[in-house]
Amino acid sequence: MTGPITTGDVQKLASQIDVFGEAVESTSDHILCVSGPGGSLDEALRIGALLYDKGIGTRIEANQSCMSACSIVFMMGTVFFYEGIGDGHNSNRRMHVTSRLGFHRPELKLKAENLYDAAAVEKSFDIALQATLEFIRMANLGSRSQTMVLPDLIENMFAHKGQDFYFVETTGQTSRWDIDLDGFNSPQLMDSRAAHNACSNLGVWQKRYETDAGQYYEPNVEIVANPNEGAVFRVYGAFQSDASHECLIQLQTYSGGDATLFACGSLGRENLLIAGKACGNGFDELTYRSSDQLTYVHNYDKRALLPPATPLELANAEARKIESRARDYLANQILPSDVARLRAECTAPNGLVQVANVQNFVNMRRGASFSDAVVTQVPLGAKLRPADDKIYRSSNHSAQGGRCTDLCISAQNKELTAVDFLALNQCFDDNYFWYKLQTQRGHTGFVSARFLEY
Repeated sequence: MTGPITTGDVQKLASQIDVFGEAVESTSDHILCVSGPGGSLDEALRIGALLYDKGIGTRIEANQSCMSACSIVFMMGTVFFYEGIGDGHNSNRRMHVTSRLGFHRPELKLKAENLYDAAAVEKSFDIALQATLEFIRMANLGSRSQTMVLPDLIENMFAHKGQDFYFVETTGQTSRWDIDLDGFNSPQLMDSRAAHNACSNLGVWQKRYETDAGQYYEPNVEIVANPNEGAVFRVYGAFQSDASHECLIQLQTYSGGDATLFACGSLGRENLLIAGKACGNGFDELTYRSSDQLTYVHNYDKRALLPPATPLELANAEARKIESRARDYLANQILPSDVARLRAECTAPNGLVQVANVQNFVNMRRGASFSDAVVTQVPLGAKLRPADDKIYRSSNHSAQGGRCTDLCISAQNKELTAVDFLALNQCFDDNYFWYKLQTQRGHTGFVSARFLEY
């Protein structure tokens, strides 16, 4: 749907929808792309009601804008699922990070040279109020645990008029008002500052949009556990009197490159639970709830890791910045620095290495495989020198070999992303990479890089 909204558009749209018939279980693939400067408010309200009734979602595509009455149509984008929350109708609208969405109050334009009697003015006033009432009725239709259009967005809409639009232009605004983003590649790793942002955003967004996540103090964020799928951060947020603000935040990263955000906690000054679940008494015990006990936070809320005032067009750059900070953290803290440095280079050692990550000794073998014969046993902490300038791939891991080889090449070219770093580290832990080394007594053989550090 493009261009100005005019009388008769709802009938045109209805005739197109009827072609598809009635959906039985879900309308998740029924989407109306919208753009335009606005137009008839009455017609926009009728279109919005049709979208809600039929369960049709809305999208603003890349470099498109949806303003004025078009924004009302956009906000009524809906999905129907027969087992969905409430009446099965819930919001389903997306905008691209390069698109524009602008709201303002409805306006009545009269020609200055015309004279109008009292009855005409009163009728116009009633029509305007009736249209406003219809909009508020639609806004109050249920969507998940809230409504289709939240009160603070309505407030901002009516606070702007004419060409003074209220633009939805930050990641925090889209999250607060349940607008999904296209063109956004969310962070795949999290650092302490991102955990702080999430603890604030996930609490505050339940009531309003704020432009910042409060003052960040590094000592107020700490790691309380570090399982393979992702570190668990404990965050002490803003305090008011005796009301505490505490969270546990975890971003679980999977081998396929996807990530899921988990959280629990409380925002005491607002009497709110973070992600709907308190973390219990674990805060005083330096313990954490395992990921299956942490509340699942929808994927779109990975925007909570970003500062809430992040402009949409800078969202991807900010996500990469978070990953870069997290990668530095992983290299310097989560892994011992001597291990991380060796693995991040993914080349033959440029100096002596020593045996690590074993209880007593490691077996040096005739080839780069555990099936090869043992040459000698090298004790923990023993120094070894490179026998050549190569890094060897184990023949026991042919299934994942291609991926590990590609990651190693990226490391050598200084092109590793944060997620790649984790995947490459897993290749080392899986004994895929081996080095040909020499002991101080002159024995030469192969040792898995898993058991070595600088």
